[in-house]
Amino acid sequence: MSKSQPDMMLSLLAVGSFIGPILLAVVVIVLGFLQPGYNHITQLMSELGEAGAPNGVIMNIATAILGISILLFAFSLLYELAKGTALKIGFILTLVAGICMIGGGIFLCDPGCVPVSFQGTIHHTVSMIGFPAIIFAPFALSQQFKSSRLWQNYRIYSILTGVFTAILVPIYLSEIFKDWNGGIQRVMLGMLLVWMEVISIKVFCISTGRTPKA
Repeated sequence: MSKSQPDMMLSLLAVGSFIGPILLAVVVIVLGFLQPGYNHITQLMSELGEAGAPNGVIMNIATAILGISILLFAFSLLYELAKGTALKIGFILTLVAGICMIGGGIFLCDPGCVPVSFQGTIHHTVSMIGFPAIIFAPFALSQQFKSSRLWQNYRIYSILTGVFTAILVPIYLSEIFKDWNGGIQRVMLGMLLVWMEVISIKVFCISTGRTPKA
């Protein structure tokens, strides 16, 4: 049986959601290897795209594409899930995170990601807005998952993702662990993006009929 147009649209949204996180992971690993002296544990990912970085354009394009994937992810959930207050909150939070990620790719961080210039300040600001938004999104969506038979098994996973990420935030901000900021940032963002990938796979399976809607 051929797919209906709405199902095809959902499939495209799910695939688009899936691309950004994988691309960013590959780009960060490769550019970190190519950039002399770069340390994944001590340095932030944005430093690969900072002003004057040798391959900064590639990093910033990957960051912007991740932002687009997050936007597509937000719309895929809005498209698939039953409407409710929790979904609206989760959608808005994810939308904000995607927009901020795109902004982070457009406005470069200053060397060392210490905001000095106008664009460095914008980069820092959108990061401070976008990261909390995507951390709280799993909490909101977990409430929406509770009311759906298809999504109930993803509720606890979503809550745990939000909890463990939130626990790492004060550690990341602490001066005590400053020399570990790069590694902590990767763990935090990694958990959130893996969660996004898992949810996107579920959406794709629903859209293609691999997971029946009823």
